[in-house]
Amino acid sequence: MLWGCFASAGTGKLQRVQGTMNSLQYQEILDDNVMQSVTKLRLGRRWTFQQDNDPKHTSKSTRAWLKNKAYEEKNTLPTVKHGGGSIMLWGCFASAGTGKLQRVQGTMNSLQYQEILDDNVMQSVTNLRLGRRWTFQQDNDPKHTSKSTRAWLQIKGWNILEWPSQSPDLNPIENLWWDLKKAVAVCKPKNVTELEAFAHDEWAKIPVDRCKTLVSSYASRLKAVITVKGCCTKY
Repeated sequence: MLWGCFASAGTGKLQRVQGTMNSLQYQEILDDNVMQSVTKLRLGRRWTFQQDNDPKHTSKSTRAWLKNKAYEEKNTLPTVKHGGGSIMLWGCFASAGTGKLQRVQGTMNSLQYQEILDDNVMQSVTNLRLGRRWTFQQDNDPKHTSKSTRAWLQIKGWNILEWPSQSPDLNPIENLWWDLKKAVAVCKPKNVTELEAFAHDEWAKIPVDRCKTLVSSYASRLKAVITVKGCCTKY
């Protein structure tokens, strides 16, 4: 039995299925093959994952896996040399430019997320000279909306942008994650240490005009999502 994928740009990876495939093995196959195929076929962000309604594909654990991966892939940088390895990053930006970038150690939970915000947000506000004219935006990842994080943010007194339940097209930082991935890939890091160093260097190089354009397009993003009633947009 074989698993494979393809796109208009050509065929992706092909893998032999050992034994009888279950939901866990299916998730492992997706983990090993989908993003590598996206990279190989140079699809960028313009692709949609399609599968049939086989019980392995629609099980509760697989649906949860797919939802979690959607949050992880956007801010995870893979190495491009043999040896593998990847790092997860947290970053922020405003129309004035990129803010601080921090590596996430291990699996991030609500407490670590709060510590990252504490270490980076106000310092970024100061560095970018935003004064009091800024609003904090985050998506509805469970770590961001947990009871403890909501209480922590309330104590901070930040102005928080209300976020729709399902709206990946609205988050402009995804564009910067993609810019960063492309820039770091050109650097050809040989290990995780180089990967992190290159990521910080390239993040700092992102032009202010790029950030300004993404922020200024925000109203258009909102209108586009409302027009299509929450479905995908060109963003």
